[in-house]
Amino acid sequence: MLLDSMATEGNTILGRTLPDSTPYIGPLTIAAVSDIHGTWKNWDREWNAELVILAGDICGSDIYSEQKKEMREFLSELPNFFPAAYKFVIVPGNHDFWIERERGNRLGTGIEVLVDYEIEYEGRRIWGNPWTICGSGWAFQWTRGRREDLKMIPSGLDILVTHDAPRFYGLRCIKESLGDYGFEEPGSLELSETVRRVKPRIHIFGHIHKPEHRVIGETEFYNVSGYPVVIEDPGNPY
Repeated sequence: MLLDSMATEGNTILGRTLPDSTPYIGPLTIAAVSDIHGTWKNWDREWNAELVILAGDICGSDIYSEQKKEMREFLSELPNFFPAAYKFVIVPGNHDFWIERERGNRLGTGIEVLVDYEIEYEGRRIWGNPWTICGSGWAFQWTRGRREDLKMIPSGLDILVTHDAPRFYGLRCIKESLGDYGFEEPGSLELSETVRRVKPRIHIFGHIHKPEHRVIGETEFYNVSGYPVVIEDPGNPY
């Protein structure tokens, strides 16, 4: 895992001291990507990762019937792009209309769609939250007032996956997007407050199309928009 010059020694990760009772978690290679928007058809390589995380906005079209066809093609190609993968986690985005309708159905072997839900994989607690606030006409829109979905996110997560970006001005993708949304500030303030509260080890997100990796406080942030990023997570390195 890239640590931005922050050393990982003994029983400390990103400055966080682990209690002696913390279970051992072995290393894991993760591939993560969001905001593909159909460009997967141009991929011409493989990624060697055991866990694959898709953080939303997969298809090139917003038309349901076209998404249905493209998603079936994309899901069938996943094992070719990621031949070492055992688990695929999908956290949808605001363009994923087909997944919004089909998420209750089984999409394929080893594929899990996380909507306000947690799974554990190789000792890691992973939570997925797909919601954004873009207005009517989009998929996975939170329209019920106060962000009760964010209150559901627990502390102690190893990996938080959201489609939306947190509004941390220490992130280049946020600073460089100022003014791109009219009077709206980029990213979600409520999400950034939630991240401060729950302190995940890793936060994977997209929505703002400016890929980035940065450590802020106790959390390692990955904006994985556009193209797969390989993350080497050492787990508990002792």
